[in-house]
Amino acid sequence: MAFAAAFFFESILLAQDFSHERAEQENRTARFFDGEKIRELQIFKSDEANSQKEICVAQFFSNTRYFNLHLSNDALLALKSAAASYNSDFENKKLSNKNKKSLAKYGKFSTQIEWGTSRKNMTQISHKANAMFGYAFVKKSPYFSISIQSAQSEKESSKALANSGNATLLFTKAQLANFISQIEHLP
Repeated sequence: MAFAAAFFFESILLAQDFSHERAEQENRTARFFDGEKIRELQIFKSDEANSQKEICVAQFFSNTRYFNLHLSNDALLALKSAAASYNSDFENKKLSNKNKKSLAKYGKFSTQIEWGTSRKNMTQISHKANAMFGYAFVKKSPYFSISIQSAQSEKESSKALANSGNATLLFTKAQLANFISQIEHLP
């Protein structure tokens, strides 16, 4: 009986229209480090433009969840500014492994995120979240960071998905440059 219910549920999910999956056909990819291994994120143009003039969605997997990170035009400008500051600090050897405020060093921004245990269900759970640009050291190597703070679901969901959990994307200088370039060259 449980098998039949699972099959029926999966059939319903496959029949649903997921607009973010249509957009993925024109997506671009970039790489990031999650503290344990190199992962890929998908970058695609948003189907819906909201009041913040959203330009793209970065989709990635981290900490047992899939995420959609929505970036507005203002967030992209802040990202470029933060990247320039990080690159300058990197070149001038001003990055400190002892700096406790390094995760928020280059600014904060507000964003919309969606999360779930699979790509198909993540658009059902969303909320505004605070995020920060900064840097972190992993095994004595510096990485540019985008840290997304945990957010509570706007809708009722299972206890396991009631909040997003924290997520941090770490980029080398080359990965960061590629990430920004992929966003700028979206069709």
